[in-house]
Amino acid sequence: MPIYSFKNKDGSGEIFDKFMKIADRAVYLQDNPHIQQVITGVAPLIDSARLGRAKPDQGFRDLLTSMKQNKSYTGNKINDWK
Repeated sequence: MPIYSFKNKDGSGEIFDKFMKIADRAVYLQDNPHIQQVITGVAPLIDSARLGRAKPDQGFRDLLTSMKQNKSYTGNKINDWK
């Protein structure tokens, strides 16, 4: 079940979170017209720490090195992390 953020429109402007089912959100908003849903952020779908920062293991790096040393293709720009 997701956590939704809501804002009280009755002057206080209080922002609070509620843990509820998706179907319950529509009912909650309908029952409370003074409440408005707000989007505070999006949960990451991927691990940003691993986006191109981690080196591949040694076996794969050796394979890249052997591909880089192949003389049949002269313009290779293979990064072998060495």
